[in-house]
Amino acid sequence: MTKSYDVIVIESGLSGLTIAYGLNKKGLSVAIVEANKFGGAVANYGSTRKKSWLLLQS
Repeated sequence: MTKSYDVIVIESGLSGLTIAYGLNKKGLSVAIVEANKFGGAVANYGSTRKKSWLLLQS
């Protein structure tokens, strides 16, 4: 079975999900390809600023 898409978004971080959502709202079919955990690094591991803030709070 073959499925075709109008757009393929590579990576599912904040930028990838934002563009995929916007294109889908405009009626395009969108596939998201992610090699690691879905959601990107910040969602899954935290940002450097957040880690620094947590260390300062300890």
